[in-house]
Amino acid sequence: MSPSEEKSLRRLSIFLILVSFLDTLGIASILPFFSLASNPQLLYDNKIFNYIYNFFDFGSINDFFIFLGFCSAIIFILSTLARVFTQKRIFKFAYFFEHGLMQRILKYSLEKNYEYFITKHSSSFIEKIL
Repeated sequence: MSPSEEKSLRRLSIFLILVSFLDTLGIASILPFFSLASNPQLLYDNKIFNYIYNFFDFGSINDFFIFLGFCSAIIFILSTLARVFTQKRIFKFAYFFEHGLMQRILKYSLEKNYEYFITKHSSSFIEKIL
């Protein structure tokens, strides 16, 4: 593996960790929304919900529901965009890795002398390449 491929793989690993974190955050954001929707009294019983509700000074509980739903949707959209971006990077990395591998095989083959190719059967070359 070339140094540029290793660097690209490290960057790709960081993107994959970020996407995993965003996916987890997106799934975790659904639970507070549904728990509050099923039990509106939780707004007054839960310290975090109550703090957010008072901090932003929501006019009604419905406004707070809309806010939570909007936050969950934004997290899911960011997660999806990050996943699309990362998938594009994975395909790009795979393409360039394959290209580099084919170049190394070609260079290795071109460095061999003529006698090497005469003494070997063509099926052995195909087997090595595949």
